Amino acid sequence: MQKIKECRESGLSIKTWCRQNCVCEQACYKRLKKLRTLAVESGAVSVPSFICVDQGNLKKENVIITKGDIRIEFSCHTDIKTITNIIGALLC
Repeated sequence: MQKIKECRESGLSIKTWCRQNCVCEQACYKRLKKLRTLAVESGAVSVPSFICVDQGNLKKENVIITKGDIRIEFSCHTDIKTITNIIGALLC
């Protein structure tokens, strides 16, 4: 758990941190998944919920995603797979 904390606080990408610290990247991701599962099961964090939205009623505007001080804005025509990949990276 200490290694995961060090990695997250380093400011480096997981890949870079693992390479610099001789840690298997896949093992790091496996530990992160286990910690997240334990955090949800213990009630320390809640599972994110998603709400279905009828897109037919929406104005076609840009998509804005924020997390803390990070703000990312996409054109409304951005491929959903691209947005999904970025959201996945932000949740790590």
